[in-house]
Amino acid sequence: QSASGSVSATATTLVFGAIDFNSSAAAEEEVKNIAAAQHSGIKLDEVRFYDSALSSAEITHMYNYGKGDLAKVGGFSTAPSTIIGTAGVALSSTVAADFPNALYYAHNLPSGLSINSSTGEISGTPQVGGTHVISVLATGGTNESPKKASANITYSAPTSAPKFGAPGAANVLTSSALLLGEIELSGASSNTVDFVWDTSDQGTSNISDWNGSALAVGTGKEGFYGKQISDLSINTTYYYRNRATMALGPLDITNSLRLWVDASDLTSTPNPWTDKSGSGNDLSKSGTIDVVTNAQNGLNILRTDTLNNEYYYRNTSNLPAGDQTWMILYKEKASGSTNHSSGGILAYSWGSSYWRFESGSSNFNGRMRWRDGDSAAFKFTTGQMSTAVQWNLLAATFEDTGSGYTVKLWKNGTLHSTNSSGGDVLPDNGKIFVMRATNRGALGDYAEAVIFGSVDSTEIEKMEGYLAHKWGVTSVLPSGHTYKTTALTSTAWSDVQSFTTPTNISAPVLGAQSVANLDTTSADLEVVLSDNGNDATTITFYYGTTDGGTTASSWDSNLSFSNASEATIRVSATGLTSGQTYYFRALAKNSSSQNNGEDWANSSTAFTTVTSSVREDTEAVRYSDLKGWWKLDGNLLDSSGNNRHGTPPIIQTSSLWLDAADTSSNSIQLGSGNVQTWKDKSGNGHDASQSAGGSRPSPVANGLNGLQTLSFDGSADHLKANTFSLVQ
Repeated sequence: QSASGSVSATATTLVFGAIDFNSSAAAEEEVKNIAAAQHSGIKLDEVRFYDSALSSAEITHMYNYGKGDLAKVGGFSTAPSTIIGTAGVALSSTVAADFPNALYYAHNLPSGLSINSSTGEISGTPQVGGTHVISVLATGGTNESPKKASANITYSAPTSAPKFGAPGAANVLTSSALLLGEIELSGASSNTVDFVWDTSDQGTSNISDWNGSALAVGTGKEGFYGKQISDLSINTTYYYRNRATMALGPLDITNSLRLWVDASDLTSTPNPWTDKSGSGNDLSKSGTIDVVTNAQNGLNILRTDTLNNEYYYRNTSNLPAGDQTWMILYKEKASGSTNHSSGGILAYSWGSSYWRFESGSSNFNGRMRWRDGDSAAFKFTTGQMSTAVQWNLLAATFEDTGSGYTVKLWKNGTLHSTNSSGGDVLPDNGKIFVMRATNRGALGDYAEAVIFGSVDSTEIEKMEGYLAHKWGVTSVLPSGHTYKTTALTSTAWSDVQSFTTPTNISAPVLGAQSVANLDTTSADLEVVLSDNGNDATTITFYYGTTDGGTTASSWDSNLSFSNASEATIRVSATGLTSGQTYYFRALAKNSSSQNNGEDWANSSTAFTTVTSSVREDTEAVRYSDLKGWWKLDGNLLDSSGNNRHGTPPIIQTSSLWLDAADTSSNSIQLGSGNVQTWKDKSGNGHDASQSAGGSRPSPVANGLNGLQTLSFDGSADHLKANTFSLVQ
């Protein structure tokens, strides 16, 4: 349909991305928020005005089935969901776009791999293992029909040593230093980093060989790790190393992994749910399934809450016949987890035959049934396990006897029952169900599931240990379990680094002063520490409404910054008076005998806080006719005088929002008085957390402008958020 006409100013409001024709829309002079007015949640991409009508063909071309007429979306004719590799072993895999003249790009490739921009071949020798999500982009097409396509590919490999950096020590003084370590590229799902130091290199045999050590300074993947050490000797060379302890995973435990799906990787509900085993058993989604962030041991899980319609499946799997172990970590809903005894969590079907891990009652209690489709009879039905409403580690093993299968059912590392398939065999390439039996599901939380082609007891115990430690459910394992208290790990050491403490100390030297972030009641006071004199230096900022010069007692207030490095040092002065002139002067002090170890800034610096004032009518065109004036300079305040102030929403395109001022449990969760979890208020679930009690920042009441802030110690304290992509 085409139309013509003109655009001119009228009394009618033009609203994009909203439905203002409903009964609850705001009336004239009425203020309503978006939810109350029932506006849509559309993300407005672009607005166009043409000076002539468009033809039907042009409109069709513009919409392009929702893809637009600029940089039309193409696809890939070939793109693996997972690339399996091994650190130190060459590999090759190729992506191919479904349009001509394609050029290929890739981001987050493991070190050692590259992509051929012309052919799309990803090749090389990866330097590290672990799991990495590779983003691949293809652009091309023709001038008349440009195209682009993007895809994510999971690189999975057995755990390896990380690629260490060598940042060296920082702020090296006569008696102290900040040791820095770096993991440039992780070879594991997580690394626990230790520091050791001594006056000679003690090698990599034992931590106890080193004179100084700091264990579990931090846990994470890529990034910097630090440890402040003291009691060093003057003019002495010290050597230090990092040791990383890596958590092992399924690819380290068995070489017969057939399926590996892991909810902890997810930030949104996947379709398909990528199989990280490399066997190509990606699972398709049915129904609406929710990702719940930070749900168990700081990890994300998947939750089903609609009976029978929410599950994952693969119609034709790549499972071969032979020995198999199926294992899943599941927490049933507190009540009403099923509505039929056949509601289940796992199943495998071929033709009219199947086995299924089902409920046996209206709540999931766990039993197994094997049905022979030819005879329409059940070969066996186990007794129920009576699972508690908690995280349970459930497994089934199928041992090929040559004339059938011996089937064992396990609960939390303990054998529940043993049965025989009575001559029936498991065929290749059957249908896989997860979160469901063959026709009904079981509601609850799902963490991780694996299938591997072995019934080896050692591999089974290791897999149980991996899941229990990763998800924080070791308490469910029996007391005699090999991995109840000991996680599966390996270690790697960095190359040695060294530094030498200075010979002499001298008085510190200050440079220029300045003021930043000046506001009505606060200001940031800054000074350059040009030289710390090779000694621990404290900077004290003296400030007040009168200039106290170099007499500390003549100033109204002061703020201190300890152990300052040679850099611009900043503190925030709060509780100031609007429109008031203030003065400040910084003093640096260490233990030197030179000048009593002191240096005052050359002069005091004056500043005046911002004054709040009512705008004059002449400051805006037709000010008297303004109904609302939102200048969007950092807030949603109405400058029209009509007080139609807005409340900042959660920005729809924000990837991360951490707010220390929000003291509720919805933002800050404490552990032993310090911050264990800083929750992401953007709605994307990128919570920042710290499991190590000694590495958690502390909350500071009235830290800035009367609001709470967090204090990090500059060495061990840090919080880590899940991997996420920034909005482009």
